[in-house]
Amino acid sequence: MSLNKGRIWLGGLGGGAVWVLWSFIVGKFIITDARYAAAQASGLFLKTSRYPFFAGQWIIMLFVLAIALAHLYAWSRQTLGPGPGSALKASLSDSSPAFP
Repeated sequence: MSLNKGRIWLGGLGGGAVWVLWSFIVGKFIITDARYAAAQASGLFLKTSRYPFFAGQWIIMLFVLAIALAHLYAWSRQTLGPGPGSALKASLSDSSPAFP
């Protein structure tokens, strides 16, 4: 059985977009800027980042992980069958769901 690479990449890019949006929502509305500023003031977080373009690297990394997870689901779908149950099993077998 051959895999539809276009659909895998489309699913990975869609998953990456959702993951980036989720990361933004968590950072902006759950963690909030006030808590982040308080952590910076107390010395837990640095006032400036250690390296430039961290946000861009973070977004690229989320897309790469989402595409890898889409491939993992496509490969495991042949044995587990289609559906949300096999998608959940594929995502739980990877360590990235614990990744924000």
